[in-house]
Amino acid sequence: MEIIVIGAGVAGLTAARALADGGHDVVVLEGRDRIGGRTHTADIGSSSVDLGAAWIHGPHLNELTAAVEAAGLPWVNDGMWGAAMHLHIEGSGWAAPWEVATAVASRYDFDPDQVIAALGHDASLTAGAAWYVEDRELRGRSAEIVEFGIRWLEGGLNVGGHPDDISLSGIAWYQLHSGGNGVVVGGYRRFVDHLAEGLDIRTGAIVESIDAERGPRPMVTTAAGEQLNADEVILTVPLGVIQQGSILIRPTTGLQRHAAQLGMAALEKVVLSFDEAWWPSEVKRVIYMSEDRRHPVWLDVSRHAGHPTIAMLHNPRNATSMDSADPDERIGAALNTLHSLYGSDVPAPAAAHSTDWLHDRFSHGSYSYPRLGATTHDMSAMGGRLAPGLIGAGEHTVPHYYGTVHAAYESGRRAAALIGPAGSG
Repeated sequence: MEIIVIGAGVAGLTAARALADGGHDVVVLEGRDRIGGRTHTADIGSSSVDLGAAWIHGPHLNELTAAVEAAGLPWVNDGMWGAAMHLHIEGSGWAAPWEVATAVASRYDFDPDQVIAALGHDASLTAGAAWYVEDRELRGRSAEIVEFGIRWLEGGLNVGGHPDDISLSGIAWYQLHSGGNGVVVGGYRRFVDHLAEGLDIRTGAIVESIDAERGPRPMVTTAAGEQLNADEVILTVPLGVIQQGSILIRPTTGLQRHAAQLGMAALEKVVLSFDEAWWPSEVKRVIYMSEDRRHPVWLDVSRHAGHPTIAMLHNPRNATSMDSADPDERIGAALNTLHSLYGSDVPAPAAAHSTDWLHDRFSHGSYSYPRLGATTHDMSAMGGRLAPGLIGAGEHTVPHYYGTVHAAYESGRRAAALIGPAGSG
């Protein structure tokens, strides 16, 4: 059977790998000039850094962990959220240890199901944060720290949307396995390269249309005017690409309607590689609590990067002072904040890089999340059999793991299973 997979991210490569191993003739079309999609391990100076997806969230009993191990790739545990964390409050300085403990404790104590029981299924994360603060009788700075953590760390970064627009029910769909966060040694590109080995992958192939109405064999047309036919087409492009309507799909499958109910996150990174580690060795995470939310999380990723490296995570759509997409401006702004944290003696980085997934034409954001009014059906309906000859996959199609690499992996396995090995049908 001839199969076309659109997208060489983890979902597409997983499906293609399984189908090729099952005896099918598989072609992967990728618009970028590289493979991996939103997993992109890059060399920044002497550091090797995952600029997109970086973790295996909840590695225990996670089928992605099993796949990484089966590929012979080592992974390490990055530790639970909050480990070796310091908190800096703009205008006040470094927070006391008990204030840090309050922030960490609230992260684990905040239970979306409990809040939903009190507020109903139509509540936003902002409403949930306000209820939690009042229910726990938090006051003063404790209340401010906890509300910042729920709204702008959990909502603004982990979920990746604006807390006013994030569905509390949607957060409750997500099923987090135990084990903290795993990191593939050497970055996700090692797993991507493993999946891609021996596959027919055509980069720079921008798909403009999929016509599954023209008979038993769908036709895929590229921007270069190439027309390819296949028995099955598997669509694995990110949610943001579907929302933009970049690919014309016949017949109408309801993708646009369901996509409109979901949000596309804007999680970005500024990576700073230094010649030497100058920051306190006991500091692995810094939360920067500021009124404009511009640079809320700083991580020491040296252990995984193989060189002294700091990664700052931010959501430019949630920061009133981060409107510019210019990478030099983002890097400069990050360094200004770093100086405010540690003083003017902070050395210049040997190399730096700023991501911009939000304006990337092949993603239009980082990953999916449930907006107010979304249902699990909006995600699940975008995956699986969409029409005769057309199958959908991607992290945005898995309601219980959305926004993760293991969701992409699971969806790719599911898409391949719908076709099965050669000769099985």
